[in-house]
Amino acid sequence: MDSGESQRFWDLPLFLDREVNIMEVFDLSKVESVATERISSTWDELDWAYGSYGGGEQDTFPSKYWGFPKSSISLWSGSPGIGKTRLLVEIMKRFDQLENPLSCMIFQGEISPSRFKGEKMPGYAPRGNIWVSSDIAIDEQIKAIEQYKPALVITDSVQQIEEYKNGRGAKDIVRKIRKVIELTGTHVIFISQLTRSGVSKGGTDLPHEVDVECHIENFSENIDTDLFTLTVEKNRFGKSGNSVVFAHKSWGIECQSEHRFADDDYLKSYGMYVEDLVPGSGIISKKRSWLSDLFRQKSSKVKVAKPVKKEKKVKKEKYQGIKYHNPIWSMQPGVKYNPEVDQETGLRK
Repeated sequence: MDSGESQRFWDLPLFLDREVNIMEVFDLSKVESVATERISSTWDELDWAYGSYGGGEQDTFPSKYWGFPKSSISLWSGSPGIGKTRLLVEIMKRFDQLENPLSCMIFQGEISPSRFKGEKMPGYAPRGNIWVSSDIAIDEQIKAIEQYKPALVITDSVQQIEEYKNGRGAKDIVRKIRKVIELTGTHVIFISQLTRSGVSKGGTDLPHEVDVECHIENFSENIDTDLFTLTVEKNRFGKSGNSVVFAHKSWGIECQSEHRFADDDYLKSYGMYVEDLVPGSGIISKKRSWLSDLFRQKSSKVKVAKPVKKEKKVKKEKYQGIKYHNPIWSMQPGVKYNPEVDQETGLRK
C-alpha cells in the first residue's frame, strides 16, 4: 500500500464517527400488515373526529378502533384563551376517573406544578395518574416518558421547549420523541398558537412533521357564545375535515355535537347502518343486539331542526346583519341562512 492509499484509509474514521442511516428496502408481499391501535379520548365525538383504521375483529369491542393513534403526535393550535389547555385538562381528568385509569403527563414551563393544580384543576383530587413537569429540555422530557410510560403526553406549549428555536428545531424534537413513543405507545399532543393567517406559530416544519393537526377556533365570529370547534385539518391515520363542537361550562368542558351519527363508517364499525336518510327518522338496522340499546339511546338525543316558516318580506332601510339557522348546536361557522333552501333536504324550495 503506497503512502497515498494509506492516507485515504486513515481518513475514513472522520466519516464513520457520524451516525449513518442505512437505507432498507422491503418486499411488501412479505411484510405483515399491522393496524394502528387507538386510545379513546373518552369522548365518542372526538374519537370519531380522529378517525379509525376501519378494520379489526368484529367480535372485539369497536371503541379500540377510534381515537388517538398510539405512538403518534398531534398538534393543537388556537388563539390564546380559546380553550386548548382547558379541553386537554378535562381529558386528563376523565382518564384519571376511568375504571381502568390511563396515565397522563403534562410538560409546561409557564407556572409551577402547585399553581397548575390550583388554577387548572381547582377542587379536583387526582388519583395518582396525572404527572406534571416543568422540564423544558427535550432530552429531560424523553427521560420522563421512558420512565413513566404515560398513555397521553401534553406539551404546553411547544414554544416552551428549549430546542424549538422558533420552529427551527421542530424536526429534531419530533424525531427524538418518535423513537421513545414507538416503544411506549404514547400519544403526544403539542399545544401551539395560531397566527392571524391561520397557521401554527413558528413556521411550517412542525405541522408537516406531526401526524395529526387540529385547529381550535371560536364557533362563530359573529355570535358571542361559549362554543368552540376543534377541526382536524390533517390526519395521517384517518379522515381530515371532521369537526367537533365543545362548550365551556363552569365545571369544565362539554361536547355539544353528534356528527358521528351521520358517518356510515362509524355506524358500520358498531355493526349498524342507516336505512333511511330522512332526518330524525331513527330507522336503524341492528346487527349487534348488545349494542342496539346503546346506539338507540344516543341517537335519540340527536336534535333535528324544525322547518323554518317563510317570513313575509319586509322592506328594510339598513343592513340587519346575518341570520343563522337554528338550533345553535347544528350551525356551521360562516354558513348564511337562505330562506329559499329547505333546511332538511338542502334543496331549493
